[in-house]
Amino acid sequence: MTIDDERLTRLRTAATAGEAEAAFALGRLLCLTATGPADAPEDIEGPGQSWPEEPWLRAALGSRPGHVPAMTLLAGRLVQQIDFWQTMRELNPEAAEAYGEDETTLARRRTEADALLARAAAAGPEHHPAGPFGFFVLDDTAWSGSAAHGATLVASRPEELRWACDQWFSVVGGCGLSGAPTLTAYAHGERTSVIHLAAHFDRTVDWDTVPLPPLTGEELPAGLPVPGSGLPYGFAARVE
Repeated sequence: MTIDDERLTRLRTAATAGEAEAAFALGRLLCLTATGPADAPEDIEGPGQSWPEEPWLRAALGSRPGHVPAMTLLAGRLVQQIDFWQTMRELNPEAAEAYGEDETTLARRRTEADALLARAAAAGPEHHPAGPFGFFVLDDTAWSGSAAHGATLVASRPEELRWACDQWFSVVGGCGLSGAPTLTAYAHGERTSVIHLAAHFDRTVDWDTVPLPPLTGEELPAGLPVPGSGLPYGFAARVE
């Protein structure tokens, strides 16, 4: 199904009306972005990430407390926030302090993530598919001196991947931060192809020319990190 502004508006309207599935679907999409689709580029200055999915995942759980996928995805994003702000506190403590992030806020996220994962686990094994999984990974890394600034995007559905990549390129301008982003496909947990998106870019990506392979095996569930890699599901900004 095509992802466009009309679909996002419908999801947002239904989610605001209290529909748990719409709130989860919207949160799932927004976790693939640096900011919400309508946000201005300047909103990602500083940490480069705003987790626009969080209020919608909380809304899904508010409407349906037993919504296991929402629990798993929110827990995964909270864990990513912990990693992000821990790194920010090490590399730029003044910026972390300006955003109100300290050990107290990190501890709050740890406690909530642990509780969500415990609730999800208690729901039974039928809610927790086993891998190896199929998924896509976008890597857009630019070097400045000895530091690498970049973004990764992990998605498991082609239409979501295409939409999320377009969102990212529209925010940063041009063909990503690096000008040479790569898209890697995995099936059954094994790498099947690497695509250089710059070869398909002319103001925007011409997805009709991008040879996305079919993904076989189980779909990587939203919220789970890629097994053995530490890559979180969704969008992740990073500095190394």
